[in-house]
Amino acid sequence: MTKKDFLLQKFSQIIAETNDKDLALIDSIVDSLEREQNGANRSYIEAFMNVEEQLEDDAVTISIPITPLLYNPLGIVHGGMIATLIDTAMGTLSNEAAPLDKVAVTTQLNIHYLAAIKGNNLTCHATITHKGSRMMVLSAVVERDDGKKVAAASSNFFVIGK
Repeated sequence: MTKKDFLLQKFSQIIAETNDKDLALIDSIVDSLEREQNGANRSYIEAFMNVEEQLEDDAVTISIPITPLLYNPLGIVHGGMIATLIDTAMGTLSNEAAPLDKVAVTTQLNIHYLAAIKGNNLTCHATITHKGSRMMVLSAVVERDDGKKVAAASSNFFVIGK
């Protein structure tokens, strides 16, 4: 049996035995894989988080829908997913600001979780605080639908050759 045949068989069994909640999650995951295959996102994690970004001169805004894929065992958005959202926004901005022959990598990320997450979407606004030839410092805030800040962060990015 090929790997594809095995996965098709396994997937069919899962679909046959699942509930509506799990079907919605499976639909979201399949949509994410399709977005990645179509090049709509730069990475699988961005595809799975359904990232939408707006890049400006020295700022980026990234929004994601809140889905069960982001939940921790308590049924709320996992703090690590917030960290991933923040690091994705800051990483996108730092790499856009880096010289063409360089990339920027996270060397430090500091997050303060401020409020419970409610609503349907999260939005991260990241800006460059300092841009040096070898180091960048960025800051970010994450807001829920009603504009309330749910996290604030700062980070350092090291600029290295590709």
